[in-house]
Amino acid sequence: MDAFVSKASDSRLDSSSATAQDEPSLSLLATEIRAIRVSTQIIEQDTKEIKDIKATVEVIEGKISSLSSRMDEAEERVAELEGAADMSKQQVSALQEMVQQLQEHMEDLDNRRCCNVKILGLPELKEGNDMIQFFQQEIPIMLEHQFPKLEIQRAHRVPTGPPRREQRDGGQPRPAMVNFLRYQLKEEILRAAREKGQIIWQGTRLMFFPDFSRRTMERRASFKQVKLDLRNWGAEYTLRFPATLEIRGRPIYRPADILGRYMDFFQYRPSALIYVLIIVKC
Repeated sequence: MDAFVSKASDSRLDSSSATAQDEPSLSLLATEIRAIRVSTQIIEQDTKEIKDIKATVEVIEGKISSLSSRMDEAEERVAELEGAADMSKQQVSALQEMVQQLQEHMEDLDNRRCCNVKILGLPELKEGNDMIQFFQQEIPIMLEHQFPKLEIQRAHRVPTGPPRREQRDGGQPRPAMVNFLRYQLKEEILRAAREKGQIIWQGTRLMFFPDFSRRTMERRASFKQVKLDLRNWGAEYTLRFPATLEIRGRPIYRPADILGRYMDFFQYRPSALIYVLIIVKC
């Protein structure tokens, strides 16, 4: 009986000892399981974030691809626009040249079809009250040339109106403008004036010129200072139609020296359309 009790007691002691040994193992296992769960949750969260990042990257890649396509389209359009711009520049240049040619042609027609003759040097008040009748009578005498019939439409001073005191008292008289009915008559009068050369009428030197358009007059007037210097230097020159300065050189005043002095004037005045022709005397 005692032996049985002793065995039973030993058995309980072994069981309690085994239970005491198993409790730390279970606690450690539970801790590890919790750690695994936390790690699993972290991994799941990281996996979700990675999926979100991947989705974001895919969206960005899509946008980059779209932007790249747009950039390609933009480059193609820019290339097309540049080509069109170059073509437009060529067309504008051609149109500008055409307009320039048309302007020069119209200017030439205006100058050649105009029936006006400008007379310089005629003293004030010499024409009396009827300028048309005065020129019909006096032009043949001035030019020493007989015309079949001088048909004059208008004649006046430029500017119109009564002369100023200094003009009446021997100052520079105003030009007289005579408008003929026919262009051929105007050309015949100018030709007779050129053939006569120096025109002296009642002790006064007169000069006959065609009446040019405003643009031609501006071009010719741009030579004013150059002509003044040429006269002071003793160089011979002629201002030909429409605006060509012909310079004849002398041994002392060579045309190249004159041109060199006025190189800026001739080179940097494109708006005046100035042309220079140099003829050297042998």
